[in-house]
Amino acid sequence: MSADDFQSKYASVMESMLKSAIAETTKLFENMVDELKAEISKIKKENEDLKTKCFQYETAKAAPSAQRGGEAGNASEKCDTAVQCAL
Repeated sequence: MSADDFQSKYASVMESMLKSAIAETTKLFENMVDELKAEISKIKKENEDLKTKCFQYETAKAAPSAQRGGEAGNASEKCDTAVQCAL
């Protein structure tokens, strides 16, 4: 076997190994990107759900106080627990 034959076979093996390594690396990268996209989608959904819950909470919290402010006929509602009122 001459040096040229050895060099040619060695280059062929190294090229094959390099192509295989590139294919594996590409596959790993694509899987990682897909997993990250799925995680981002999940986090966005969770954020939207939390925004909806916060909006519903704020709406529910604001509604009773608006009702209390509009009713002036009930004397017990005018009294604060920290203030003594003569009824």
